[in-house]
Amino acid sequence: LRRAHARLLASVQSGAITPTSATVVWRTCILEDDEADVAAELGVGVRTLQRRRQRTERELARAS
Repeated sequence: LRRAHARLLASVQSGAITPTSATVVWRTCILEDDEADVAAELGVGVRTLQRRRQRTERELARAS
């Protein structure tokens, strides 16, 4: 978990991803929180959340 958190933090600090996008990845992929719950907390639809996570995952892959 520490390595994943450090990678997300470094990506946010470098400007590769936004803090909200990092939160989406952390909550849905790492913590495995329910997508509908995370989407509701962020005030977006589930599909919007899924697309944000997919874009973020691609950006993280490019940055590594």
